Amino acid sequence: MNPREAVVSILRRWPYVVAGVLVGALAGYLASLLTPPTYRASISMYISAQYPGDNASAAYQGSLLTAQRIASYTQLVESTRVGGQVARNLGLPDSPSQVAEYISASAVPDSVLLNIDVRTNDPQKSVSIANAAADEFSRLVAELERPLDSNRPPIVVARTVEAAVPPAPQVSPNTFLNLVVGAFVGILIGMAVAWWRASLDTTLRSSATLAEVSGAPVLGTIPQDTQVREDSSMVLREGSSITGESLRELRTNLQFVNIESDSKVIAITSCAPGDGKTFTSINLAHALAIAGFRTLLIEADLRRPRISSRLGLESNVGLTTVLTRRAQLSDCLQLVAGALNVLTSGELPPNPSELLGSNSMFSLVEEAKGRFDYVMIDTPPVLAVTDAAQLSPSVDAALLVCRWGETTRNMLGDSVAALRKVDLQLAGCVFNGAPLQRRSYQYGSYYSDAMTPSPDGASAARTTANESQAATTELRGSPPASAAYPSRPTPGPRRS
Repeated sequence: MNPREAVVSILRRWPYVVAGVLVGALAGYLASLLTPPTYRASISMYISAQYPGDNASAAYQGSLLTAQRIASYTQLVESTRVGGQVARNLGLPDSPSQVAEYISASAVPDSVLLNIDVRTNDPQKSVSIANAAADEFSRLVAELERPLDSNRPPIVVARTVEAAVPPAPQVSPNTFLNLVVGAFVGILIGMAVAWWRASLDTTLRSSATLAEVSGAPVLGTIPQDTQVREDSSMVLREGSSITGESLRELRTNLQFVNIESDSKVIAITSCAPGDGKTFTSINLAHALAIAGFRTLLIEADLRRPRISSRLGLESNVGLTTVLTRRAQLSDCLQLVAGALNVLTSGELPPNPSELLGSNSMFSLVEEAKGRFDYVMIDTPPVLAVTDAAQLSPSVDAALLVCRWGETTRNMLGDSVAALRKVDLQLAGCVFNGAPLQRRSYQYGSYYSDAMTPSPDGASAARTTANESQAATTELRGSPPASAAYPSRPTPGPRRS
């Protein structure tokens, strides 16, 4: 998975990221509620050295002494000696070590200032301890720095710059910061979960992956169009749509498939049931028919036939009738929309695989090749049964329909391997049910605008509609394929 695919996979699973943000922010908020508030009181102490003499040398010596002492004074402020004396002065129930933990000291760089911070869960207690600690620290410094001669003043003096005043401000918890940190951590966790789910998801979600795994070109991508039902009989007969344009694109690409035959016999199959092979078979055959190609659609799914019911055709007479030599091919053809010839399944046999692999099926396809430009055969899924493989001697190539987000890499690989075992050429793949892209929405808007009624009530696409209707009417008036098109000389046996 390259970086771009990883980003797309994470964005596609955005609910995990959103859930991570919400959970992280909620955790930060709960942490703020459950954390006891902390109040801080601060005092600045001024440290000065008193050297005898008023010259510059004495002042310099005093500054050096102060710099040397101030690092030791930070530890002195945090000592249990100061903490114990503060606890006794204030009458606190806390032990000297506990009070010492409340107090922290830090020296201000390049100065003679010492900051004392006190943090407790009570704002008044913080102020009281801070002031008491400053007083005790000043007394302790004076005691430690007093010369042996008691009549002389202390060498170093600590003075309070400004006493702490109540109430002490609350410094934690910082609810806003906890929310931001929780949301950020939630984003990272959500993205990690989304990426983990994406790495476990082996379903096909891009045409590039489909082409890479199958080793065949993607001839068409049929979008998931909410305006077109999956059980629609003929999309091109329902007006302009994004799905209709994708079917026209599939028809155009199919014309350039390298098949060494005057007429092309295509088996349309899928990896598993529900991938949309019947929908593709009906609409692709119809697209070829209205483009002027002599097209025959054979319903060879003898286990779960769907073409006859979707098109409202007679299903008792059809493919099995011809294969069992009870009728001729021309007698069983049914014309749909005045352009498409359909051979329905007929009565369902107990041995569909044997019938599809028989010499009768081969002879039927050879006869159809003499009359039609395209013979489209709707077959059962490859992985479900072996019917599609049984047709390999009769067809030129196969068209594999895969469903976006449902067909897995393993399913596609197994399907391609099954076709290769019987030396059946894979002409290409069709990606069905792909989500609409932004470009498709723009095209869809273009189609909708083309059908918008004009001020006089006429359709803005009247000319295009009339041309399409004229072409359909011309084909509708044509006789059945068996009568309209003379039979070609029957070709010799096909090479295996």
